[in-house]
Amino acid sequence: HQDDTVFVQNASEKAVLKYLEGFWLADEAQVALIARGNGTLIKKLISRYSPSHGLCWQAEVKLVEICSPEVIRLYTSFHTMCGQALEKLGQKSQSELEYYYSKHCY
Repeated sequence: HQDDTVFVQNASEKAVLKYLEGFWLADEAQVALIARGNGTLIKKLISRYSPSHGLCWQAEVKLVEICSPEVIRLYTSFHTMCGQALEKLGQKSQSELEYYYSKHCY
């Protein structure tokens, strides 16, 4: 897990993209990858986690903290978010929280 985290923090974009094609990331590595702020890597991570495999709750919170509404919607188009992420989303943008609930009405 530590190795995954260090790798996604420091490796080139190309290397991380290739790694994501074949491996799932530990929770800490998901958060570290999102924290890099690299839109290409974040979108690849989201696409890798299909509706049956959501991101860990810590990664969802980090996604809300640093990503644009477009990227958040990319994830929430196929997956619900944890309570902590929704709380952050409401603090960040009430209209985005309302949009979320229009798609996930529970």
